[in-house]
Amino acid sequence: MTAKEYVVRQLEGYTQLRNDITTLEFELKSLAPFDELQTDDLIETLTFSHPTESPVQESRISDKTAAIALSYHTIGLEQTRDTRLRIASQLEVYQMLANRLDTYLCALYPEDAAVLKKHYFDGLSWQGIADAEQHCIRTVIKRRNRGMKRLTELYDRLARLGALPGVEPSM
Repeated sequence: MTAKEYVVRQLEGYTQLRNDITTLEFELKSLAPFDELQTDDLIETLTFSHPTESPVQESRISDKTAAIALSYHTIGLEQTRDTRLRIASQLEVYQMLANRLDTYLCALYPEDAAVLKKHYFDGLSWQGIADAEQHCIRTVIKRRNRGMKRLTELYDRLARLGALPGVEPSM
């Protein structure tokens, strides 16, 4: 894939990328932490304690129940930790991609960046942008081309450094 194709793909996928970031942030926050207090509460409950801290002397539940519950609790802790790590890792990658594009768009002339954002992020046609800004279509196309050229140069620089696997640097 060329740097220009990569730029177009980044621009076209930006809105979905931001939505994915929001979703991953929510999922990361929603994973309720299993802390030691919860483990202690589970152990206390399984030892059949009363609020007065005196253990129940007789019960029909065997000691195996507590061992099984603690085993499942440990497995749950490990799975939650692994899930958190996978989500955090993916979130970091997505945030880096979005922040890179945001930074590179800020490096463009403001009118060039605005034209690209309106088309790729807001879904306006090139003619729609021209009509909305009361410019001729040639002006919008000129800004689009100038912005795309600059973005391609910036991403091409990364490709030359090997920072974009699968993207071939221009010659």
